[in-house]
Amino acid sequence: MFFKTTRLVAIRFLGLWGVNDEIGKQHESKQGWTLNQQHGERETCGSYSPNRSDTDLAICKSKERILGLLLERGIPGLTVCVSKKGKISWEAGFGFCDVENQLICDPDAHMRIASISKSLFSATVVAPMVEHGKIDLDSSIYNYVTVEEFPRQKFQGRERDISLKQLLSHTSGIRHYKRSEPEDAKLRPIGSKSSKKIYQDDAQYNREEFFSRNTYRDVIDALEPIRQNAINEEPGKFRYTTYGYTLLSAVVQKIHQIDEKSQSEQIEDFWIKVLHKDWGLNDTHLDQDEMLISKRARYYMRTGYRGELINAPYQDSSVKWAGGGLISTTKDLVKFGNALIDCYHARDNAKLKRATLDLFWKEIENSYALGFKVRQATENVDLAIYHSGNALGSSSVLVICPKSEVVVAILANLDSINLEYLGMFIADQFSNV
Repeated sequence: MFFKTTRLVAIRFLGLWGVNDEIGKQHESKQGWTLNQQHGERETCGSYSPNRSDTDLAICKSKERILGLLLERGIPGLTVCVSKKGKISWEAGFGFCDVENQLICDPDAHMRIASISKSLFSATVVAPMVEHGKIDLDSSIYNYVTVEEFPRQKFQGRERDISLKQLLSHTSGIRHYKRSEPEDAKLRPIGSKSSKKIYQDDAQYNREEFFSRNTYRDVIDALEPIRQNAINEEPGKFRYTTYGYTLLSAVVQKIHQIDEKSQSEQIEDFWIKVLHKDWGLNDTHLDQDEMLISKRARYYMRTGYRGELINAPYQDSSVKWAGGGLISTTKDLVKFGNALIDCYHARDNAKLKRATLDLFWKEIENSYALGFKVRQATENVDLAIYHSGNALGSSSVLVICPKSEVVVAILANLDSINLEYLGMFIADQFSNV
């Protein structure tokens, strides 16, 4: 009885008395997860309704998997949206978007989408430039940026060139954020001796790299962290790098400014106009603290000491607009995924040609294509185009199944959560409906 009561209290605390868009309804409608009010028991997906539809069963199984992950990892809040054949099949919010004020997660909550930004930048900015002949992906970056803006890089004592295709596919050799190795990480307390000690590792404590608070007014200035000694892997080999996308965006900015005969418009400003006007993603914005955005979630992380939940520290995203600097909603991400499915099927409203999409979705190395990852189809699973993300205080995944026309987007306000498996699981449930 103690275990049952404790679990029920934990679920209530996490805001998981059902899902947040169904609070007060779940015992009447029995849509998915329910809890027995007397005993704290759940009804399983196989028992709650003999007349359930296949979609109801897919939703129930998805909720079951989400609930398990929330309790296992102690995630404060999570939102999910699923569509099939262009129509939303399910959207929900779980837990809290603001723990301190006990504000539950609305399905329309805005959160950092982290590295899914790479997919959006590739498809909405780079791909149209390729399609219109403004960019040659095999050309050197130094056809566009000067050595003063980004010095030629050396690896093993020899200068190496970098192509735009290498930047898109993470095969340029450019490094990612510097992170302390576990054996070298040192924990430091925050605050005075009399305050509660919250421990962080050196990089976080010193606000370095991933935890940077530096503001860059121009993407060329944002190259500062990698202006020297950027390459630490043989070009041509896969090495995941967000800084590579900062360099890519600097190249694209130079091309855009020349094409538009304007030296003033920054690439991030142009990008947001494209997202809003051309793609209709009006709930997608730059991750800037100053902007007032309705239903913006707060972000959380766990300390390296005792694993306590704390507010994530401030982070400036101007070093990585293209690689991880957007906030959005799951519904907007699903809209983006459906727009790409229209391109895949060469529909009249397609924003890109199928040939362009095939180029960007062709796997190059380590399951990565150009701004997207690829899960190849097998006898048991559908082709899936996807990207996941991990930013300070947030985790994310977007899964696009172009053949079954299923799109899944998940956002959580806790970092270091691998949501790829959850996203694939949900996509497979709805693909089989």
